Amino acid sequence: MGHLTPKGSAGAKMHSVIILEDKLEILSRLQTAVNETEGLCVVGTATHLSDGLDLIYDKKPRVVLVDLGLPDGSASRQSAPPRKRIGPLIRW
Repeated sequence: MGHLTPKGSAGAKMHSVIILEDKLEILSRLQTAVNETEGLCVVGTATHLSDGLDLIYDKKPRVVLVDLGLPDGSASRQSAPPRKRIGPLIRW
C-alpha cells in the first residue's frame, strides 16, 4: 500500500480515498491524481478485492475507487456494506 503527500491548504478538510486496482501502472496514476486533487487523500490501496474490503472496513473512507475486474472476484458481484458506513462507491 502506497501513500503520497496530498495537496491542500492547511486546515482544509481532507476526504479519504481507497483505490482497488490490480494493474500497478493504473493504480499509481490514480493515486497520484487523487493526491494532487485538493481535498482528497489516498489512505489505502489494494490489488485484490479481499484486501480492499478489509481496508474499507478498517479505514471507512469517504470515497472508494474500484476496478470491476479484480483477480479474486468482481466488485460488481460483491455484497457491499451499507454506504452510510463506508461512503460513496465509484466503479469503472
